[in-house]
Amino acid sequence: MSGKKAKAKRKSAKKTAADSAPAPVSAPDGPRLEEFIIRDVRCFAGENRVPIRPITLLVGENSTGKTTFLGCYQRFVDMFSIPAVHAPIGAFTRPPFHMGGFSDIARQSGAGRKSREFHIGGVANRPGRSSSTLSLVYSFKEENGEAVPFKLTFGFPDNERLTIINHGPHPEAGIDAMFLKLVGPGFNHLAISPNLLDLGMNYNPMLGCINMGQSQIITENNQPDGDSRSARVFMEKKFGEKSGKNQLIPLSGAMIEFGECVAVAPIRPMPRRNYEAEVNGVPEERLLAEMARMSRPSYANPSKWDALRRHLEKFGKQSGMFSALRVENHGSGAGAPFSLRVNTRGVDTNIADVGYGVSQLLPFLVQVVKKSMEEKSKHFLFQQPEDHLHPRAQTEFASFMAKWANFPADWRRKRGHTFLVETHSDFIVNRVGV
Repeated sequence: MSGKKAKAKRKSAKKTAADSAPAPVSAPDGPRLEEFIIRDVRCFAGENRVPIRPITLLVGENSTGKTTFLGCYQRFVDMFSIPAVHAPIGAFTRPPFHMGGFSDIARQSGAGRKSREFHIGGVANRPGRSSSTLSLVYSFKEENGEAVPFKLTFGFPDNERLTIINHGPHPEAGIDAMFLKLVGPGFNHLAISPNLLDLGMNYNPMLGCINMGQSQIITENNQPDGDSRSARVFMEKKFGEKSGKNQLIPLSGAMIEFGECVAVAPIRPMPRRNYEAEVNGVPEERLLAEMARMSRPSYANPSKWDALRRHLEKFGKQSGMFSALRVENHGSGAGAPFSLRVNTRGVDTNIADVGYGVSQLLPFLVQVVKKSMEEKSKHFLFQQPEDHLHPRAQTEFASFMAKWANFPADWRRKRGHTFLVETHSDFIVNRVGV
């Protein structure tokens, strides 16, 4: 082969590789949770502060609080997320953790008594703010057997604090308007939150006026002007927002959105030879059904399926688990069943006929790649991803997490993804520690 032909062939090969490479995903700017706070929850006596990094591994003996930590972390992030997760009943029972009611969560003292309250919180880095870090701690009490948040405490770098206490429905403003107390340096201020139900919000008796998008608290008319002014000046200083109306206290500057929590349980369903397009009740199978819809010719954005498939196949090749992945649709309609097939050692095989490792790990991989394509930061809570994986695949999974966690070089400024992984795998621990 002549030199010109060889050069042209190499150039063509590079272009083909570039065309087939997975599309890069950028990381959004925004606050990042740098520390998690847990106090008087089950085995966590007193206040415990745990640094949170792009990858945080939870390693320890059985029944030492790893799952409890993940469940509380999920609940805290949810408090600053969508309104639907603020249901007053079962707030700590979102799958896969199912932590129960107040008596199941609050720590029991040596005398056999339950703590009257417990606390979960975090310290957030806020790029571009005058105060670079902000701590937020929610306090929970028992109400009809459930753990209900009743107090939120802000902590600032200068050690000043702002505490907002929920005193329940306001007697005159109606059941959906909250009676609040604001306590800070030089003021102890009563306030009324707006009627959030009128604003179309799914609201329960908690501090939703702050963490569900409502930016202002309406003050009581009979409050001393000086006390009201002190509260407004303090919050304008701390949260950087001005208010031109005397009866309003601005709080939109206190809003923090950490991103969505995505949790995958340690026990996933067994692989099926054929899947139904509509799956109810099993999150992992619903995820596979959604992936199958993306692969259909009628899907609105086929490039998303191509990008997802290429990322999955890249991992499969690097881990030695499979070299290709495809969805076989058994019918042309949107509701047609489907099967998943992988290529292992040159043989096209139904996922039910290969080792459990592929089907057990696939939900982890799809969640990470699919959520990353939305270009929004996520918190991935994984329990024992190493189940049914050989050492090479365990090590490669750690590399996979590192890739998606570290795509923002400056992780304190850019949120990126956060991985919290409960694991017993030395291979994962050793690779992450490299």
